Amino acid sequence: MIKLSKELNELLEQAKIISINLGHSFVGSEHLLLAILSNKKLSMAIRQELPNSKDLTYAKTMSEVVKIRGRGERGAISIQKLSSDLHSIIENSFKYAFEKGEKEIKISHVLEAIKKEENCLAMKLINIKFGKERSIEMHYEPLKSEKALTYDTIKQLRSETPILNNFSKDVTLMACENMLDPVIGRKEEINRVLEILLRKNKNNPCLIGYPGVGKSAIVDALAMKIVKGEVPPQLQEKRVVSLDISSLLAGARYRGDFEERIKKIMDEVRKTKNVILMIDELHNIANTSTGEGSLDAGNILKPELARGDISIIGATTVDEYRKFIEKDAALDRRFQKVLVKEPSREESISILRGLKERYESFHGVRITESAIMKAVDLSIKNVYNKYLPDKALDLIDESASRAKILQKKLVDDEDIENTLNRYKNKKQDLLIKENVDKLKQNLNKKVLGQEKAIEKLIETYTNFEVQKTRFTSINCPCIFFGGPTGCGKTSLAKSFSDEVFGEGTLLKIDMAEYSEKHSISKLIGSPPGYVGYEESGILVNEVSKNPFRVIVFDEIEKSHPDVLKVLLKILDDGELLDRRSRAVDFKNTFIILTSNLGFDKNTTTSGFLKIEKEEKLIEIKTFLGNAVFSRIDEIILFEKPNLKDGKKICEYLILKSVESCKKVGLDVSVENDVIDLILEKSDIKNLGYRNLWKNYFKLVEKTINEEIINSCHTHKQLSIYVDENGEINIRRQFNKLNLENNQLSMYNRQKCVD
Repeated sequence: MIKLSKELNELLEQAKIISINLGHSFVGSEHLLLAILSNKKLSMAIRQELPNSKDLTYAKTMSEVVKIRGRGERGAISIQKLSSDLHSIIENSFKYAFEKGEKEIKISHVLEAIKKEENCLAMKLINIKFGKERSIEMHYEPLKSEKALTYDTIKQLRSETPILNNFSKDVTLMACENMLDPVIGRKEEINRVLEILLRKNKNNPCLIGYPGVGKSAIVDALAMKIVKGEVPPQLQEKRVVSLDISSLLAGARYRGDFEERIKKIMDEVRKTKNVILMIDELHNIANTSTGEGSLDAGNILKPELARGDISIIGATTVDEYRKFIEKDAALDRRFQKVLVKEPSREESISILRGLKERYESFHGVRITESAIMKAVDLSIKNVYNKYLPDKALDLIDESASRAKILQKKLVDDEDIENTLNRYKNKKQDLLIKENVDKLKQNLNKKVLGQEKAIEKLIETYTNFEVQKTRFTSINCPCIFFGGPTGCGKTSLAKSFSDEVFGEGTLLKIDMAEYSEKHSISKLIGSPPGYVGYEESGILVNEVSKNPFRVIVFDEIEKSHPDVLKVLLKILDDGELLDRRSRAVDFKNTFIILTSNLGFDKNTTTSGFLKIEKEEKLIEIKTFLGNAVFSRIDEIILFEKPNLKDGKKICEYLILKSVESCKKVGLDVSVENDVIDLILEKSDIKNLGYRNLWKNYFKLVEKTINEEIINSCHTHKQLSIYVDENGEINIRRQFNKLNLENNQLSMYNRQKCVD
């Protein structure tokens, strides 16, 4: 078996140390060349292999490597991978050793492989010394100009702007040091930015787009192009500098401090004429006033922006641009808008592929190709309040982070799915039969007497979950709960939400509060010109915070017809626009409409006859209208409250009370005649189970509570029964010790009175 020689192993270790000292995330052929030149014996050997190589010294080669690859923070990266060039060199060295019949790969084989690998950086460095090449591949793409911006040039230019340096980050310096992530695509947006920057006046592009679509990445791409010299002559040797508004405000105690800092920075930029300012969150310049009588940054910058003496690239979201920048017409006309759209699925996959190596190097794991595609597809289907590629990168980043905790070396499809499930915070996965059976049991314990309704509800939601795995775009399901008052409609909705999505996820909207036409503003927000226009309504606000939830429109028959139009929009498009035209996605919500429409009439049947059901459906359809009725996925009619199920509910409540009393040291029993009295007073057929709960707490719980407060625990057992007068009473049973203590306390009290 052919293996690496001891001398070659030591050489590769030295190359790794050089890479770490330079702050690089990989070990390449250039690091191996530096390791060879750092050893006197080996440097002599390479000069013998390569004639006329007297100028090939360690110091000069190191200088070239730093110019090309940049220098990161020393020792910041602990995991170094072999570059593809170095992999190829070692593989060819193995072939040469095998052909010569040797058992070890020696340095001579490596030198021979380097000579054959003409495209590797080590060979290009050697050829520069021979005068065969004038420029070298830098960062990501070949240089197309000799006007590349070097590390030394940037350092010299920075010395001309000392005040600006204190309140900013130099993006071109970061690009030169290879600290920026590669930018895939966005050629149209980058070219548009270049066109605006080359204008004589109003040369200030403003990148507008949703959070996470890649606005800042476009500025990074511009900085990398400047460093490589791939820009028109007017922009060569320009610096892209990100101005930090919060740093400018920090420490500005007295009136005029902030304005003075802005003025000094503008003077430096105007004087040097080689700075392009980048202001992220551009809307902040409209709210930077430090006190009464002081100016904000926007008013200070307006004259500079109009004359074209300085160039500013802004970045902000659509909503914030409309809210802060568009209101100031003078500020708005000085910026040229560049709309940055969300990338498509294919573009997002390409972006993730380009960033994969960076994430692998940072986390020390390998990310599979299928994991990248899974992250994009699942984020499109399930994550609606974020945008590509940011939401797909979140899944990749968090999955890789968790893999480090679990000491895994591979991130695959399963890791991405697990990360998404934690994000959704779902308690039950209803694609597993065991979970479906468990959910049925739990719901039947909480909502008694509605087994058919529970089965239909679970069946509808399970079908919806299965469809989501097969289709990318599917709207939220909608179920109509019909039944008389107090039969458990709202209770079932709440229990279902708690079991599937977690406690506190139910959003209940009482439609009795939306009986007026203007009350719709409470759902989606007020129209322009009215109080509360800047704030969203309760419906869009709560769903934007957590889209994985059950929404109950309770007593839908009491709402104004305009509210049904809002509901129609949700069921039709799966989203709803608020008053500021911001889309809120409802595709992960589960909508339930409840109503006792047509059930308030007294009927003698103990269930629903076929004819009676058809009458109810006709009445429901008449109220909702054909448009809404046709979009309801399932209509579930609840069983009417009856004495048999009422008795079960009473027994369940008694069981809970007995268990709670044991915690405070009381043994409570309730006789059967108490249950009969509660059922008699409750009028279940007309008032439903809700009245049963009320009478139980009024007759039984109140009696137990009063006994606990007044008895001072002098007895151990209580028996609740109905006395001769038909009222609830308590039979107490004392134990001997408590009886003696009770008599003694009575004697002491009597003695004190005497």
